[in-house]
Formats: sequence, C-alpha cells, structure tokens
Amino acid sequence: MLRLACGAVGLLVVGTAGYHLIEQWSFVDSFYMSVITLTTVGFGEIHPLSSAGRLFTIVFILLGVGLAAFSASTIAQSLLDGTWVRYFRRRRMIRTIEALHDHYIICGHGRTGRAVAHFLRERSLPFVVIELDPKAAADIEDSGETVVWGSAHDNDVLLAAGIERAHAVVACASSDAENVFICLSARSLRTDLVIVSRCDDPESESKLRKAGASDVVTTYDLAGRAIAEAAFGRTPVRS
Repeated sequence: MLRLACGAVGLLVVGTAGYHLIEQWSFVDSFYMSVITLTTVGFGEIHPLSSAGRLFTIVFILLGVGLAAFSASTIAQSLLDGTWVRYFRRRRMIRTIEALHDHYIICGHGRTGRAVAHFLRERSLPFVVIELDPKAAADIEDSGETVVWGSAHDNDVLLAAGIERAHAVVACASSDAENVFICLSARSLRTDLVIVSRCDDPESESKLRKAGASDVVTTYDLAGRAIAEAAFGRTPVRS
C-alpha cells in the first residue's frame, strides 16, 4: 500500500512538472490538470494543449490507467490471500501482548512446547509462544494462540514477547545449544526472571544453569522416572 501511494504521488509530481514545463502553466493549474487527468473525472482541459502537451497527456493517462490496474490487482490479491486479515490479527496480537503481565513465554512449539502450552491453557494461564519456523508460527496464529515469530535468543524477539513483564521463560527448543543461548539472552534482560529449560543431554545441565536457567528438566530422566513410577505402582500378576 505504501508503494502504491508513493506511485500515485510520483505520478502527480511528474504530471505537474510536465504541464508546467511543456505548457508553461502555473503550478496550481498544472497540479489541477494532473489530478483531473489521473482520476479521469472528465472535466476537460483548463487551457488549450499544444501537440507536445497532448502527447504528454496520452502517456500520463496510460501511466495512470496502469497504476490503477496494478492497484486493483494488488488490493484484490491482498484480500484473497488473507494479507489484511493477518495484518489486523497481528496488530491485535501486539496489543494483547502489551497488556499481558506475569505471563509465560514458551520458546519453541515442538512436542515439548505444545505440552507446556496445553498445561497452561488448561489452567487459563496467559502465555506467548516464540516460534522460529514461519509456517509453524502462522499455524499457531491461525489457531488463535498468541505467537511471536523469530529466534527466541534474539533480544528484540524476547522484548516483543513482553519479557520485561513476564513471570517465566520456558526454553524448550529442539537442541540444548539453542536453549543455552535462550537462557543467556533471557537472563541478560531480566536478572529476576524464572527460567526453566528442557535438557536432552545430562552433561548440558551445568551449562544451562551457568547460562542462567533457574531450573533444568532432563527429558529422558523425567520420562524414565515416570515409567518407573507407573511400573512400581502396578501389582504384579502371579500365576
């Protein structure tokens, strides 16, 4: 839309300058002629045109018609592909994030991130998802969840998610290295923030804590403990 507006203004400038130089009209008359020609209102010529002026007018009209056709095509395409819907949805999402306080920021929306989001949703706790994959972020947005697209270890992305007002950051990216960077960035922005990180390799736990994680959950240990507890609670069947 900005390019279309700049194109229209540029055509008016060209038309005004052209009539002023070719016909020696005043800038007001030249601008008026440009406007009525570009908008095709059909008011007629305000002064008789020379041959050069008529040729310039023909070119000017063709450029105006081309701009009008391009504008109509661009607007129609933006309406059909949902660009405007996404634009207003994101504007509303920005206002929603700005109103959040004591919310949770989920960094990564893989299987672990989805489980965390489900847990918070069941308890009506506010949260914002940060997702690096643009398609996944669009799917989250379409589902009605609050999402920020970008890298979770980018300070600007964390600020866009409202980290300065958040209660906790949950780092559940797919790799321990990514989670280390998330913890470093989050801790650099908030020294008092609760940061919980997922960890696949037990050897990465100390690195995550040094990076600023308040608590580290090792996924395999957690799964093994849950399986053992489930097995322990069952009464063995004897023949």
